[in-house]
Amino acid sequence: MRCKNGFTIIELIVVIAIIAVLATIVLANIDSYILKGNDAAAMRNLGTLMDNAIMFRSGTLTGYLGRSNYYISTSGNFSSTLDCINGYSDIFGRPCDALTKMGYTLTIAYGDPSNSDRQKWCASVVMKADTTQSYCVDSNGTKKKGAGETCASGVCP
Repeated sequence: MRCKNGFTIIELIVVIAIIAVLATIVLANIDSYILKGNDAAAMRNLGTLMDNAIMFRSGTLTGYLGRSNYYISTSGNFSSTLDCINGYSDIFGRPCDALTKMGYTLTIAYGDPSNSDRQKWCASVVMKADTTQSYCVDSNGTKKKGAGETCASGVCP
């Protein structure tokens, strides 16, 4: 009787093919989990943006900023303070920068500056794991995930 030492080439190819199929399945799932994780981080950053803006509007952050030129006039439009690039990096820039670095496009909308809606604002991003969904926060404290609708007129849809 002949003693068999080792594996045949066919057996090795079958094992490698099985490992390749399993690796493909795992990598496809990992990608979706990464996108879901990025979406969760984007929602946290929008929540931080909303919290900072509300505290800033109420005057809570005045001492934090330590600068008298950062204020909101009650008769002015709130839009300039929520702009991610207009000098408010201490409160708005960090969440905005994080969203930008993660590849999200931040949509910001404001209320009508000619009436009492001038202090309203909202910010939203489209989710990456499911591009039919978006996440919106606004000046009323609303945090809302919806079916692809971005914010408009200073309120979440």
